[in-house]
Amino acid sequence: MRLGRGEDLTGGRAKASILADTTEAVIGAVHLALGQDVSRRFVLDLLRPLLDSDEFLETGYDFKSRLQEIAAADGASVVYAITEAGLEHQKTFTATVTVDGIVTASGDGASKKDAELAAAQNAVRGVLAERGEALIPRG
Repeated sequence: MRLGRGEDLTGGRAKASILADTTEAVIGAVHLALGQDVSRRFVLDLLRPLLDSDEFLETGYDFKSRLQEIAAADGASVVYAITEAGLEHQKTFTATVTVDGIVTASGDGASKKDAELAAAQNAVRGVLAERGEALIPRG
């Protein structure tokens, strides 16, 4: 990729927007030069490591809603209890989630919301692991 001197000196080669534009240009060139079938295969091969990554697929996954759905299917209720520790400007929160009165999981975070999300994530993973189910089914 060719960059101007200023852009190169200020870390342009690592900028997400420049990398995205470059990737788009390469995909477009492959498509124009080699056709739709080859470009489709090229893009899928390029994205396969991301698609195979649970971490990538879980980005934005709503664990709190999923836990509510799992509990509702069993007629159960979900309750979060929050504790906090640390200095006023450096608090750490711990959320413990119970489903029908049974402690299911806990999680830590820099805010109450982050702690609840971590607890819900741990609970969902635990429930699905017990059931032998994948978080995101692969086709």
